[in-house]
Amino acid sequence: MSAFEQAADAAKTPDALPLLRVGAVQVAGVHAIPHALAALEGSGTLGRIELHEGRARDLLAALREGELDCVIGWMDESLAEALPAGQLTIQPLWYGRMQVVASSKHALAGARSVSIEELARWRWIVPPPGSRTHAAFLQLFLHNGVPVPPVAIECSSLHTMLNIVAATRCLAVAPDTVVGHYARQRVVTALKGSALELGRNQVSLMTRRDSDALQVLLRFREALLAAVG
Repeated sequence: MSAFEQAADAAKTPDALPLLRVGAVQVAGVHAIPHALAALEGSGTLGRIELHEGRARDLLAALREGELDCVIGWMDESLAEALPAGQLTIQPLWYGRMQVVASSKHALAGARSVSIEELARWRWIVPPPGSRTHAAFLQLFLHNGVPVPPVAIECSSLHTMLNIVAATRCLAVAPDTVVGHYARQRVVTALKGSALELGRNQVSLMTRRDSDALQVLLRFREALLAAVG
């Protein structure tokens, strides 16, 4: 029905540029999406884009209902029940890992190795429950047998969270792609320590198989794959 409605809208306004509705987790907005859209703009095939940011689980629900054309999100076993079997095409994009991050001026910034017990003594800024980043925060302590410290600040915006980290002594967990972006500006740093390893997670492009043939979607997928190397 959603595809039919899009076709009907296109017929009403034949001169309108094709619309692509993209759902994405926030990490995709640091490098992958801007570079993909820049490539489409350069080739004159950008069209119209609706970009919706959110949690992978919520975005997948919107994709399943036909409210989005594609989703860029974390992919792991926790989303298995949210995936409609046989209805999606899943294209791996890159692997990322979560890192513990602090201000570049933080007392722990220059330490060669930081223990989990030391991390538990500091104030934390964390996204709301249900996000991949919040799950990594819990994993950091629970997998090491250390009580999870209370959350001092809850913040749903990844970029706001890291700017607060840069301005305060709060610690946070964030994807390495975003941490690297702010670390190059020398405002935050990833803390070191053998116990801080949180493993890798896959970021994928997910599309509905019944819309895989859309030209605007094919061009976006091609640009996205080129952008992530």
